[in-house]
Amino acid sequence: WRHDPSIAYWNVHPDTTDLVKNRELFKNSVDWIYDNIQYDKNGHAHLFYSFDWPYRGYPNNNIKAPWWSGLTDAYAIIPLLRATDLYGDQKYAQLADELYKSVTTPYQQGGSATQLNKRIWIEEYLDSQVKTDADLAYVFNGMVYSTYGIKSYEDYQTIEPTSALQNKLIDSIFN
Repeated sequence: WRHDPSIAYWNVHPDTTDLVKNRELFKNSVDWIYDNIQYDKNGHAHLFYSFDWPYRGYPNNNIKAPWWSGLTDAYAIIPLLRATDLYGDQKYAQLADELYKSVTTPYQQGGSATQLNKRIWIEEYLDSQVKTDADLAYVFNGMVYSTYGIKSYEDYQTIEPTSALQNKLIDSIFN
């Protein structure tokens, strides 16, 4: 990590005195998300990763490109919703809708949802090699950050608590 050239940019907080620049930088970030969304063969939106990643215990001990992350797709919803409010452009809300649908779709259909101990789970790492639940990594922090993105979406859309997925996800985390 010490030799990572990006370390100079970690934990660099924005200058709170230059709100115009901050709005521009934030817009650049959400536009990057918008511009880099791709769709799988089932029409689900993802921020695909274009490299193979050695991962012990995964099928063939390797996550194969293109792969996606339930964490990344769900957490990207949050800045998209903020951009909708800040810039008034509904394209961000529409993409948040598409990501929400993708993340909550079962992985067998190209989404990120599965089950763990008979409870809903959002998986962090997925690729086309995944055929059974036994192939999944069940990464806890991926589930937590995904839940945060889904909760933000459902709160933003004022989805009724009885039909909201967030409570089931929180129950899964708790259990």
